[in-house]
Amino acid sequence: MPTQGNMPYMDEALLDQEIRAFAARYLAGEIGRDDFEAWFVAHSWDERTRLAAEIDHLLAEATLIGDDFDNQLRLLVRTIRAGSEVCLSGSASVTVSEEELASAVAA
Repeated sequence: MPTQGNMPYMDEALLDQEIRAFAARYLAGEIGRDDFEAWFVAHSWDERTRLAAEIDHLLAEATLIGDDFDNQLRLLVRTIRAGSEVCLSGSASVTVSEEELASAVAA
């Protein structure tokens, strides 16, 4: 992942933020897995971040993982905190509402 110092370039941070937001929509049931995967592939094809690589790997193993797919995706986005910014190691910060958090990461 290209960095400037220890920080990812802004476009990578924005990509991670978009990925997290779209994953939250999938986990909330707003869109299906096929729609999530199609969006993800189209938006991460040319850019590769740590988060994108982890989700790409997860999608590649989706048929093997089965019903645990959602739980594993939820683990990747679980550090989203409502009303505050949280930065995963090498990933973007993102701010979400209480409602988005409840629907996306409820276990």
